[in-house]
Amino acid sequence: MLRHDGTYKIYRIQHRYRKRGDWTFSGDSLFANVPPRLRFTGRTYGEHRSPFLEFGASGDVWQQTGIHGTYSYGVARRMLELVAQHNEKHSFRIVLILISQETRLTRDCHCEICRAELSIRVWKRLHEAGYRTFAEIRSALAQDHRALLKIPGFGRKSFNEFAEVAYQVEKEKQSAN
Repeated sequence: MLRHDGTYKIYRIQHRYRKRGDWTFSGDSLFANVPPRLRFTGRTYGEHRSPFLEFGASGDVWQQTGIHGTYSYGVARRMLELVAQHNEKHSFRIVLILISQETRLTRDCHCEICRAELSIRVWKRLHEAGYRTFAEIRSALAQDHRALLKIPGFGRKSFNEFAEVAYQVEKEKQSAN
């Protein structure tokens, strides 16, 4: 699971041992074989920071996605050269990963609002505003009769739909008792 929604193009390094077997994403154990003077000098390579900083936890890709890699092919190429030079028993390659994530609300939380027969538009506005029960909404309306109209995207049409559904829910509760 990514840390932020969006579409990302990430360059990563893969390796396989002695040019056989499956390709695996390279990690810290192989990066550690590069001498510290090349890993921690803080030198820049062209316009980029040291590739070890970029691939590590302080790099932009890790901060945004939780994946070790880089957005730049040039940084990936320099990293590949350094790692391959100090890990002669492995074959290395650069792969481009395209990954996308979009988080959407579902109506699976089993709160009273989710079970009501509201349109997706009205349900989403109420849920995003933090309401889970009709009692919470009634309480907010008792304090300020325009409370729902202050929710972004919740206008008269939404209010009328909500009022109609809330009335039906109350009617069903009373008839059940």
